[in-house]
Amino acid sequence: MSYKHLILGTAGHVDHGKTSLIEALTGFNCDTHKEEKERGLTINLGFTHLNLPSGNSVGIIDVPGHADFIKNMISGVSGIDFVLFVISADEGIMPQTIEHFKIMKLLNIKHGLIALTKIDMVDKDLQMLAEEEIKEFTKGGFLENSPIIPVSAKTKDGIDKLILAIDKIFPTIKNKDSNGIFRMYIDRVFIKEGSGTILTGSVLSGKINDMSALYLLPGTDSYRIRKLEKHDQKVAEISAGDRAAINLVGIKKDQIKKGMMLSDKYIETTKLIDVKLEIFAEDFSLKLWSQVIFLSGTIRIIAKIHLLDKDIIKSNETGLAQVYLSEPVNLMINDKFIIRNSSNEITIGGGQIIDNNPLHHRRRRKDDVELLCKVSTGGLSEKISLEVRKHNFPINYKMVAEKLNISEEEILNEILSGKIDNVSVYLTQEPILFSKQFEGKIKNKIINIITKHHKLKPLSKFGKNFNELLGLFGNQKDENSKIALKQILENYKNDGKLIQVENSWCLSSHKIVLSETQKKQIDSIESKLQKSKYSSLTFSEIQSELKISQQELENLLYYLIENEKILRIKDGFFSKNFIDESKNKLILYFAENQQITISQFRNLINSNRKISLSILEYFDEKKLTIRKGDFRILKKKSNNK
Repeated sequence: MSYKHLILGTAGHVDHGKTSLIEALTGFNCDTHKEEKERGLTINLGFTHLNLPSGNSVGIIDVPGHADFIKNMISGVSGIDFVLFVISADEGIMPQTIEHFKIMKLLNIKHGLIALTKIDMVDKDLQMLAEEEIKEFTKGGFLENSPIIPVSAKTKDGIDKLILAIDKIFPTIKNKDSNGIFRMYIDRVFIKEGSGTILTGSVLSGKINDMSALYLLPGTDSYRIRKLEKHDQKVAEISAGDRAAINLVGIKKDQIKKGMMLSDKYIETTKLIDVKLEIFAEDFSLKLWSQVIFLSGTIRIIAKIHLLDKDIIKSNETGLAQVYLSEPVNLMINDKFIIRNSSNEITIGGGQIIDNNPLHHRRRRKDDVELLCKVSTGGLSEKISLEVRKHNFPINYKMVAEKLNISEEEILNEILSGKIDNVSVYLTQEPILFSKQFEGKIKNKIINIITKHHKLKPLSKFGKNFNELLGLFGNQKDENSKIALKQILENYKNDGKLIQVENSWCLSSHKIVLSETQKKQIDSIESKLQKSKYSSLTFSEIQSELKISQQELENLLYYLIENEKILRIKDGFFSKNFIDESKNKLILYFAENQQITISQFRNLINSNRKISLSILEYFDEKKLTIRKGDFRILKKKSNNK
């Protein structure tokens, strides 16, 4: 039988007995810091665990309740599976009770229990009143149907019932999906003699084993794992939902700062995010531009919020916003966050990240806002569409899965469903996705560049080759772009817009039409090459004779070369017949001789040394001959046709 491990986090008003309750459950006091002992309240996160009667185990995070330490409270609940919401019988619902409850909702905590503490300090009537108050308070929220367990940490009354209630909640909570990128915010770091630096945290997603390498983010350095621990026991693997301790080789304690995380893949930092925002602070409103404190995981930084779909968001309202972060951080789509006012007195609200690498929306364009609105209220297909449309080149579906931190299988199934708008899908061995907007631009560029080529070279039967057209993708000339371009060209071919001429692509409408003047000029060029003393003419010599523009002459020469009437060798133009005759003479010469010098070849073709050397070098390039010092020999197995 396999046992389950979940993480429980406490929440509730200061001094309602969270830490004392955890000690009564586990025998461990989470207030381990000297300052916490002296002040009698939890400042930092505390950690312990409890083995349950069923054999399951629960990791416990004791979070601060005091408003001054709300940042640590948010760090603690970010990775929990369910909450133990603590309310004292003698005080009931208090300000931090309400604040923590709203934070839990925004962070999408869905499961929990309610512990009514300090029942030893009230009579039965007050206890019943407190329970009724709690039922009214939680009505309509995620704790509405959660059991209320009356307990006393002092007398231990109700502790056994609470343990059974914790055990009973396990079957109702699904294990976290261990697919995707491994991520773990570092909430504690310490030195252990003989081991070095130990980093602890709650695993948000993914899984690793003791052979994995981990990145310390933000940063580009990766580290080898020395040891993995869970519940103070060495393990070979940790995964989403685990409370883990990781011992890394070569890392030092002073390298770790608040907001850092460990990941098995490098994740780009961001200072700009698009979010769906909710305000829950009473009698509070956010204006078009506002400065706040932004909290997510262990991140706590100053940020500026720019509203996108409204000019103001009031209490109990939602809206879209772009957040400008004061420092580069590692955040992903769907991550939750909380915001507090700039003086850190009030928790304003929070929300969910829609895009962790958006374009700037300073002008709040209507199309951009409408798209964000659609993504914020839509499902996976809208998220895929947004991610693809951010790129002006085709991307593999695996890249989308990594960016969204969603399993490749889930992304693939969504792609194959055909629900993704404004995205073209190339169903090759691995599906390639391309924004229809950018695909349209590429298609227009293909037609335009080939059209321009035909206008520039109207007498050339060839168009643009594949590699030239691939240049339209800029620096993104990877396999994905090649696949997309191949499909676009095939579609154009099937539609009758393009034809393939050897290794080039042409407009199907392209036809070569020679004017009478051009025909005479071509005859003149061929005639002059045949009659030339050394059987070669330069470009300037031909142009001087015909008295035509450079472009006009280039077009005539391209035509003659493509139709195998002439050849260009270095700076000279030769009659194709003359080169063929020279080749035949050379082959006949080699039938009776092993080698030939330049002088011998010059006499053989009745030309000068310069022309003879150029032709021999041309034959070398064509693999007909091989140079050996001052001699040429016939290359074996050469094409002697």
